[in-house]
Amino acid sequence: MAYLSGANGGLNSEIHSSAILTKPYEVQLGDNCFIDGFFWCDTKLSTGNNVIIKSHVSVEGTLKLGDNVTIESGCKFLGGAEGIEVGNNVKIGANAVIGDGVKLADHSVVLHGAIVEKKDFFQQPN
Repeated sequence: MAYLSGANGGLNSEIHSSAILTKPYEVQLGDNCFIDGFFWCDTKLSTGNNVIIKSHVSVEGTLKLGDNVTIESGCKFLGGAEGIEVGNNVKIGANAVIGDGVKLADHSVVLHGAIVEKKDFFQQPN
């Protein structure tokens, strides 16, 4: 069994030993997920399957990730009362900052260093 820091994880999921989860009981990983070192999460995180979160990523507030999501190093998720939702097949570049209330649609790409606020959110088409 892979190291999960007390979190609930699916098959073949792993959390690096240097990751800090202040509430590991509120972390739920899907299958085939990997969270790299120096990850920091102070609240609820749920992921779909095949999610990769690289090093030095921080999460505040609720973060819900779909399937096949890749988050590059240094990203910050600054959720609050509304939380942040990320759809399926999404790529988030290094050092991007995602604000509270943002909903990234399926197949979104957030460029390196981008700042995405609620007013910029992407919604699934009807």
